[in-house]
Amino acid sequence: GGTIHMTYIYDRDAGTAITSSPEGETTLNPLIYQRIPVVDIPTTPIIDPARAFHADSTGFPDLAVGDNLAYAPTLFSLYQNYPNPFNPATKIQFDLRFEGAVWLKVFDVTGREVAAPVRGGRLSAGTHVVEFNGSGLASGVYFCRLESAGITATRKMILMK
Repeated sequence: GGTIHMTYIYDRDAGTAITSSPEGETTLNPLIYQRIPVVDIPTTPIIDPARAFHADSTGFPDLAVGDNLAYAPTLFSLYQNYPNPFNPATKIQFDLRFEGAVWLKVFDVTGREVAAPVRGGRLSAGTHVVEFNGSGLASGVYFCRLESAGITATRKMILMK
């Protein structure tokens, strides 16, 4: 779909570059999921390859963690949860073009609402990531529905215990 999906550890505590010696203490920072539109990838050669591994050298917008604004998206989007299938937790990432009330609900295959990670809270425009924990649910197919400003998007999720 014209997008590269990647997972990495954003570790500000362990040094400044891959060529640093030593790189520093290891930490238990979380894995971060990021989408990079292919059109945003620089096409010019990298002069210093080590610079590509600095957190701020790529020119890509930072990923939103929690409710931090990463960039102003042009569309309302609900992305596929990651990982999928999941056990028991997964991250649900979505873009909001405008600030507004947001509902993020999870339904089972019968259409019964089983969780609501976001219940009508007012969120800013930008990229948001919500962690969903399905430890109290049975294995199976679930649907995640995002609603805001009269627009709805749905994605299928699989909980596999």
